[in-house]
Amino acid sequence: MNFASYFKIRSRKSEDVQENIDRILESLNLSEVKSVKSSDLSGGEKKRLTIALEMIRDPSVMFFDEPTSGLDYSSSIQCMKVLKKLAKDGRVIIATVHQPAPLILQQCDQLYVLAEGKCIYSGVYGDIVRHLRESFDIICPQSYNPAEFLLEIASGAYENDWRSRLLDAMKFTQQGSSEVQPKINSRYRSRSSGFFRQLLGLVKRRSLITYRDISLIAMRSAVHILCIAIVCIMYRGVGHRAENVLNNLRYILYTFSYFSFVTYSASFSVIPREIPIVKREHFNGWYSILPYYFSLAIVDLPLHVIAATLYSVVTFWVTDQPMEFQRLIIFTIACNALVVIAHSIGCINGFIFNVQNASILGQFVTVAFFASSGYFITRRDAPSYLNWLFDISFMRYGQNSFITSIYGLNRTKMICDELFCQYTNPRKVLYAMDVEESDGWSDFHKMFYIFLFFFISGYFVVRFRILNVTRK
Repeated sequence: MNFASYFKIRSRKSEDVQENIDRILESLNLSEVKSVKSSDLSGGEKKRLTIALEMIRDPSVMFFDEPTSGLDYSSSIQCMKVLKKLAKDGRVIIATVHQPAPLILQQCDQLYVLAEGKCIYSGVYGDIVRHLRESFDIICPQSYNPAEFLLEIASGAYENDWRSRLLDAMKFTQQGSSEVQPKINSRYRSRSSGFFRQLLGLVKRRSLITYRDISLIAMRSAVHILCIAIVCIMYRGVGHRAENVLNNLRYILYTFSYFSFVTYSASFSVIPREIPIVKREHFNGWYSILPYYFSLAIVDLPLHVIAATLYSVVTFWVTDQPMEFQRLIIFTIACNALVVIAHSIGCINGFIFNVQNASILGQFVTVAFFASSGYFITRRDAPSYLNWLFDISFMRYGQNSFITSIYGLNRTKMICDELFCQYTNPRKVLYAMDVEESDGWSDFHKMFYIFLFFFISGYFVVRFRILNVTRK
């Protein structure tokens, strides 16, 4: 209810919002369970909670599509009594009801019965028998529920002309029926909240959901810590000796591939499950697409950025790379740039494909970038018609930044304990990996433009997917 207030009303004092929430919960008999998680509520309580969420805006007219469906008889009657109470408060309540139980229909001030899209009865529940008898000479058996009898006629259950007579009738006598003309209370107004209030509500809700899932956070943390430990053990001290250049390059390969694929997989595996929720809430006018899209990055990225920063600092020191501040900064920024771009690509694939297709088809894009990273074949050695793939590969620019931070920036010759070391001069490493012209910082500009492309494209993909699903 508190989160709904962020989306449905403009900024107000927290005391007024809480007072309004308490009043709504009390009117719907939910005060005793207001501290219970919604997943632990009963079916009837969940129905009343959905009503409470819409009452945040104080609407003057409310539509309910089968509010009693899925409830037992007692809960259905209780739900209809709640709707009756809302109507007495000055609202117009319009509901479709498929359960013709007398106690349920007696809560309605006006019934409107349809068959084949045409009205066959309009009036109160108590006038059904008299209406059928006086207008159509149809006698309802005393042992029948009048509403059930009328619905049986409407569905063509009887082999006679009763249904056709009701459908062909142009006028309906409503002697004795009480036409209710409800007076709408003018105090109810609907005003949606602004962009920043919606963003604040989405960030708070997403943060709460994320950090409540202790098992997921613990699993991610354990995976990152385990990977850091493995890298530290396997590549310890490979950074300062010439004979270990190839192992050091493998450390770089592991680094940019690990963050690219792990971040991508963590993004696309969560988003497809959110689409039905976002579709429903956006359709109900809770929030627009742009604040929702921003909330994805604001909440999800910090965990990945913290992991990337911790990994880069610890492994850079343990692998015995040149401990210069500028080199460490370039290496760390490159790790985080890969994380941000991979997250954007994962979001796009998550909204385009389901989890199964995203894990297969979506990763094809990441593999294409991986193949053109320059580690397996350099740009100068690749066919000229594939140069464009190297130019748009964010992994290539990430690798360039890694190699430049370690072997560039005018690094002096390395120590060699063997009889011959081919890569004693760091310039030979830069030439072999085709990063001679890189200074580390220039690659960040290109990665930033790639990030902007994917981030902006992701917004339009999200917008198309949500609006397209909404139309369906």
